[in-house]
Amino acid sequence: ALGPERGAALSFDGRDGRPRLLWAQAAGAGPVPARLLPPARGLDAAPVPALGGRGALRRVVGPDGEVWQEVAWTADGRGLVLRTRGGVEEALRMARSARGER
Repeated sequence: ALGPERGAALSFDGRDGRPRLLWAQAAGAGPVPARLLPPARGLDAAPVPALGGRGALRRVVGPDGEVWQEVAWTADGRGLVLRTRGGVEEALRMARSARGER
């Protein structure tokens, strides 16, 4: 996405052909541009201390009606968002791997 709020998003389908994973990142300092994220209704949220205290985990209902796990955090001033139809541990493991944590 170009313009004043720049960023990129990647979407991956599962073996069943349905969306399974979304990764979005701001291109510079600031949050992920909202236009890169499909609409979602939040169900609940919790802080994620493993991401430097700047992260949040929440369950959201995506446009497909499915419950997704969403991890949103800031690294080096850039917003990052990971959404997956997988479990909580999978989402946290992927987010930590983006930071080089184990």
